[in-house]
Amino acid sequence: MGKSGDILIVYLGSSGGGVLDTFEIAESLSKHGGNRYSVLISANNPFKEQFERLPLGRIFVEETHTAKTSDFVLKTLMRSRIRRIARSIRASGAGLILFTMEHAWMWPLISRLKQSPRRPLLCYIRHNPSGFVNGRSDVRDRLLSFVERRIIRNVDCIFTLSEHVRRATIKEFGTREDKVINIGLGSHTSLCKHWKHHGFAEGGRVRLLFFGRILPYKGVEVLVKAFIRMREQRLPVELTVAGEGKIGEALLVGGQRAGVRYVNRWLDDSELCCLLSDTDVVVLPYNEASQSGPAGIAAGLGIPIIASNVGGLAEQVVDGENGILVQPGSADAICRAVKTFVDRPELLREYSNRTKRLSDKQFSWREKGNRLDAIFSELINAA
Repeated sequence: MGKSGDILIVYLGSSGGGVLDTFEIAESLSKHGGNRYSVLISANNPFKEQFERLPLGRIFVEETHTAKTSDFVLKTLMRSRIRRIARSIRASGAGLILFTMEHAWMWPLISRLKQSPRRPLLCYIRHNPSGFVNGRSDVRDRLLSFVERRIIRNVDCIFTLSEHVRRATIKEFGTREDKVINIGLGSHTSLCKHWKHHGFAEGGRVRLLFFGRILPYKGVEVLVKAFIRMREQRLPVELTVAGEGKIGEALLVGGQRAGVRYVNRWLDDSELCCLLSDTDVVVLPYNEASQSGPAGIAAGLGIPIIASNVGGLAEQVVDGENGILVQPGSADAICRAVKTFVDRPELLREYSNRTKRLSDKQFSWREKGNRLDAIFSELINAA
C-alpha cells in the first residue's frame, strides 16, 4: 500500500444531498494540514466554484454524467471515462481515497486502484442500507446493489452517517465492527450563506414546512392529514410542502382545500433558503430514514424540527432540545407536537437557540472533520 499521507476526497455525482455532504466534509478537512487534502468532483457539481475556493491541495474536475438515467447508462458504457478518472486518482498520489457516496462506478475504479503498485487505502461513506427506496431510477438501484457487495469486501474502511446504517451494514454483510465507523451527519451551514430568519410568526401562528423529494416513505400523506385536523380544530397554522415528486390527486385536492401550499417542483438553493426564512418549524414525518439532509439543513439554520422517531432521523433530532420526536405514521402525534408550539409560542425561540448550540457542538462538521482527520492518520500510519 502507498505510504503517502495525502488524502483524496471523491464525489462522482452531480445532484442530491451528496453534493452538500461532500462540500461540508471537504471544508472541515481543509483546515487540517493545508495541502494534505485534495478533491475530485464532477464538472456538473453545482458547488464547483465553492470547492475551488477552499484551501485544498488540488482540485480535479472530471466529466462524469448528468442526472438523466439515459446519460448515466451511456457514460457507464463508455469505459474510457472511468479509465480517465482512475488515472486522475492515481495522479493525486494520495495514500487514502475517500469516496463520499455510493456510486456504480466505484467498483471498476476500485478494481483498477487495487492493481496499482502503490495501492492507496480505500474508504467510502455508506449512506443507505440495501433496499432503501431513495428515488433513484431502477436501473441505478439495481446496478448499485449488484456492485455494493464487491465494494464492501474490497474497501479498507466504511463510514456511515448514522448508527442505524452502521448496525444495518454489519448485520447485512457480516462486516467486522471495527471496519464500520459512524461519524454522524452534521448540521449543514453552507447551503444558505448570508441567510437571515425573518422572525417567528406572532399571535400563536406557526408556519410549517416540509421540503425535499416527495417519496412514499417520507409520509407527506400523514402530514397533510394532520394539517387538515389542525384546521378543523381552528389552530392558527400554515403548511407548505415543497419538492419534486408525485402527489396523488386526492392528496393534492384535499390538501389545497385545507389551505396547504404546494410547490411541487425542484427548488434551487436560493428558493429553498427563501422558504426557510419564513419557516417556524420543519416537519419530517418519515416512515423510515437512514438519516435526513433536510434535518441537517434545518438544524444548521436553527429551525426547530418535528420528526418521526425512526432510524437515523431519531439520532439527528434530540427530543426536547432541537425538536420533538413523534410516533411514525401518526397524524394525531404530529397535531399534538404542533399544538405545543401554538399554545406556547415562546418555545419556538427556546428550541431555536438550543438547536443552534447543538449544531455548533454535537452536530458540527468542524468536530466531525477533527475526528475524520485523526482516523485517517491512524489508518495511514497502520498501513
